[in-house]
Amino acid sequence: MVEVAIVGGGPAGLFAAREICRRGLSVHVFEEDSEIGSPERCGGLLSLKGLNMISAPRPMNYILNLIRGAIFYSPSGRRFELDAGRWIAAVINRRKFDQMLSKEVEKMGGEISCGVKVRDVRRIKNVFDLNLGGETFPADWIIDAEGMSSHLMKKILGKSPDRRGWIPIIQLTVEGHGLSPEFVYLYFKEYLPDFFAYLIPLNEEVGRLGVATKLKGLEVRMRRFISEEFPRVKILEKISYAIYVGRPTWTELNEKFIPVGDAAGHVKATTGGGVVMGGLISINMASALSELESGGDPSSYVKEARRIYRELKHIFYLRRFIEDIPIRFYDGMFKLAEDMSIGDDLRRFGDMDFQATSLKRIICSPKTIMRMISSILGNFLK
Repeated sequence: MVEVAIVGGGPAGLFAAREICRRGLSVHVFEEDSEIGSPERCGGLLSLKGLNMISAPRPMNYILNLIRGAIFYSPSGRRFELDAGRWIAAVINRRKFDQMLSKEVEKMGGEISCGVKVRDVRRIKNVFDLNLGGETFPADWIIDAEGMSSHLMKKILGKSPDRRGWIPIIQLTVEGHGLSPEFVYLYFKEYLPDFFAYLIPLNEEVGRLGVATKLKGLEVRMRRFISEEFPRVKILEKISYAIYVGRPTWTELNEKFIPVGDAAGHVKATTGGGVVMGGLISINMASALSELESGGDPSSYVKEARRIYRELKHIFYLRRFIEDIPIRFYDGMFKLAEDMSIGDDLRRFGDMDFQATSLKRIICSPKTIMRMISSILGNFLK
């Protein structure tokens, strides 16, 4: 028996395990795949600030490339460039990242079992029994980091992230993209209404290319995108998975069953990325339960986890707002952003992780308001 059992050996589960080990509680991580970090289902783009906030494993030899900005393309091909003028993000090898994180957990005394699927969970008074297929495993607490299925969360809590929030995606590793490796590239297409297509360079030749939609014919739409934008690339690898763009969920400590990461929808709905923000919630909730178990006050950690959760909720509302904008208006939006020099504000206030907060700061700044009025009046008087 352990004090905390963690279902799922992805970043959210491993960050929680590391924090629990650090605080002296016993923990056991169960990962259903045969190896931590495989298969690698991730674009792998993380902010440098975020890597520091989650105390990412060191040395950071899992970093493949550094990014200083993004280039956006409207359906008609209009281009909007955002150059931070400094390195702001890293493209990582998620397999190596996860494995280094798991080694940290094991060095601190945590146990990790790979190739073990938790098939069911029963709550018997104040103890959970995990069904591992041929045996049961008791634990005082469960951190549910099982990912997309959320089936344990549904059984124990009677809720889960909105299934309609999942979007199928195909991600390719391609060679010969021919673009600057210092930027990521986002493409908005009328035949991909649910999500943008992207190219994340690993170096000057190789990159990760992703296409996602809920509509039928994802393969056909992927081939169309490649023929339009990257007709000369060579496909090296292909993987299919799903990204979550729905509303996040929240669970109180008194349940003693804490969903984190994809299982709880702790991702940025605008991009589907969750390593940093989901990791921060996981770290704080793990700290809170550890504090509670040792007789301390968990409120400061719960408060911080709630702050991150609220940010994710606001990012979800931001996505809903963007979804309601007809794609034919994107050209005008890009032009307005250029006319108002929004790139300058994004360089000063932009944050890849706290997107809603940074956007609010930009919109509410007096300079932005004056530029918006000037731009609108200028276009009106033409």
